[in-house]
Amino acid sequence: MNDKELGSLLLSLNMVSEENLGKALDEMKKLKRPLEKVIVEMGFIPRQKLYEVIARHQGFNFARLDNVKVPQEVIKRMPESLAIQTHSVPFKLENGNLFVAMAEPSDLFAIDQIQMQSGMHVEAFMASPEDIEEARLKVYAQRQQTESLMEDFAQAEAPTTARMENPSAKAPRSSNWWT
Repeated sequence: MNDKELGSLLLSLNMVSEENLGKALDEMKKLKRPLEKVIVEMGFIPRQKLYEVIARHQGFNFARLDNVKVPQEVIKRMPESLAIQTHSVPFKLENGNLFVAMAEPSDLFAIDQIQMQSGMHVEAFMASPEDIEEARLKVYAQRQQTESLMEDFAQAEAPTTARMENPSAKAPRSSNWWT
């Protein structure tokens, strides 16, 4: 959606006044930034609301990614490198479908890449690039923390497991006087 179409859409929905749109267009030209970013930065429309309207207008579902908790099984389906490459983040797995928030849910090449690597059908949702990046950082940091905890647990369990597998191995002697 180009800036002119976005301005017309926002005016037709009474989401921004002609005066504020004019200010945003002037600022856009001065800063050489997209209208959607300028409108949000100037505080005329909250980012989530803007992208929700754009998604609806373009025929896509909108994904709210604030406070999203993504199960490990979802994260395992899509490596972080693919999320970065396709400007997307997975957030749900349901009935064999991988739900993915994308900045450009009409990007069929990106959807094909995700489907090929995940082996699943992709349901593409729209979200703002900023929300996707914030969610991606949280989701994959969560995975790294879980993997680190699992490694720590495995290392801590290794001596105990070895003693259980070899009962004749002697337990370490205690220096306490009662043993």
